[in-house]
Amino acid sequence: MFMKKFLTISLCLFLMLSTTIYSQPKGYLAGKGVGQYHRDTLLKPIPNLALTELHRGMTFGFLAKNGYFSSTEGLAQIDKMANLGIKWVSLVVILMQETPFSTRVYSDYTYTASDGELEMAIDEFHKRDIRVMLYTDLEMHDSNWRGLINFPKGKQQIQGITTDYWTPWFESYTAAMVNYARLCQRKGVELLGLGAEMDGTVNENDQWLKLISTVRKVYAGPLLYEVHGDINFDSLPTWYSKLDLIGYSFYGGVANKLNATAEEMKSFLQPRVEKMKRLSDATGKPLIFSESGALSRKGATMSASSWQKSGEYDGDEQAKFLEAVLSAFWNEKWWRGLYWWKWDEQQYRPQLHSDPKGDQTFTIDGKPAANTMKKWYSRKDR
Repeated sequence: MFMKKFLTISLCLFLMLSTTIYSQPKGYLAGKGVGQYHRDTLLKPIPNLALTELHRGMTFGFLAKNGYFSSTEGLAQIDKMANLGIKWVSLVVILMQETPFSTRVYSDYTYTASDGELEMAIDEFHKRDIRVMLYTDLEMHDSNWRGLINFPKGKQQIQGITTDYWTPWFESYTAAMVNYARLCQRKGVELLGLGAEMDGTVNENDQWLKLISTVRKVYAGPLLYEVHGDINFDSLPTWYSKLDLIGYSFYGGVANKLNATAEEMKSFLQPRVEKMKRLSDATGKPLIFSESGALSRKGATMSASSWQKSGEYDGDEQAKFLEAVLSAFWNEKWWRGLYWWKWDEQQYRPQLHSDPKGDQTFTIDGKPAANTMKKWYSRKDR
């Protein structure tokens, strides 16, 4: 009888302990939705190199298929980038939601790199003394743009019925950010990008503050978000001040005519230099061009990113764009560099291959802009 009672009590204790250990994922407290994340203990400090170094950067892997980063071809690109003096890479991880009106963010087996291959790529970059920004990029499966994400507020048009779309969307997005924040913490990633160009979300101040606070519980490094388009300085989101750096998507022209001289382009850019300084001053944060690039085509200095159109290949125009941007911003101490958009072209767009002299994509490998980049990125004055 004693042995039977002992075994019964032991089994109950085992089941209770098993439930406590295995019923909840690490960092999760039971509750509504995805719940609340507690602070991971003993977070190893991440050096603040992202705040002190000039980001001699490149974007890598936009819309790369699952498995690319760990492939022979993908790994071979890392040495090529190192040879140009690139010291920071924006490693793109693709997240998906069905449409701009969906509230569920998810990993896609076609477009989302596995955590394992991301970790392999990070290790390879670090072996070559290249810092990493993990750049989370949310795409729509219906091929719309992430800037269209927006939801109505519940108005009770029918008395007693309200529908909250923002909370489930942010809960889903936060769960994704926590996953990648933990990956960054494990691998010592120097910078985490929390998103880009999601214009319709930025006024959800309390939701963004909660997301940032949650991510900081599991990642000790600096955080960035990429601002896009026109800036209303009279109503800047207050959550920007809780970031460590401000990213900006910097495209547009650097000249108002063909064959502009270097001095003319620098003068043309001066108002944009002042605007970017104002953004840095208003947020109290250093500013990085987390995207900046130009097509390799005639007229790119006037219209850098019109990828929907066809044109005439001109690698020199692309190089002039890069030269103009670096020349205009290099000595601005609030400016922390740029990530060129982009190293690799993972999609074939026929309109960018209409000229047999060369492709008109944003890539620079084997084009004059590669020499321009190496010249500037090799400088020791910043």
